[in-house]
Amino acid sequence: MASRALVDLTGPMQALVSDFLETCDERLADLGWAPLVYCTLRGSAEQARLWRRGRTKSIVDNEIARLRLRGNLEAVRYIVEAGPQPGSKRSERVTNAIPGSSAHNYGLAIDCVPLRAGKALWTDTGALAQMGALGEGVGLE
Repeated sequence: MASRALVDLTGPMQALVSDFLETCDERLADLGWAPLVYCTLRGSAEQARLWRRGRTKSIVDNEIARLRLRGNLEAVRYIVEAGPQPGSKRSERVTNAIPGSSAHNYGLAIDCVPLRAGKALWTDTGALAQMGALGEGVGLE
């Protein structure tokens, strides 16, 4: 399972996230929003499970073949071991990053969602965009 701990991020990333969370506290409190960091460091096995979600067997097979040609047998192993994951529609895809190519694999990324009254605002595009802009303002991408 992926980590939520900020200490699992690299030192420079910890500093950026700390600035981001402080900025969110200052700017979003009046709206009743608070940020929830729900993923920091993610292992390759978890990354493979997330990557496989929403992908058909033919897409997975094509990616495995491409990775084998490139000699990335470690990513192949994780993808094969992950097995099929729930969701077959493109809209249910979680990530485009294969194991080893996600910033989460190196403690260089966070996943975050705004909360209001303890409820995640997953579909509130305005809240997500505002929080994203605050992240960009402190140097996150």
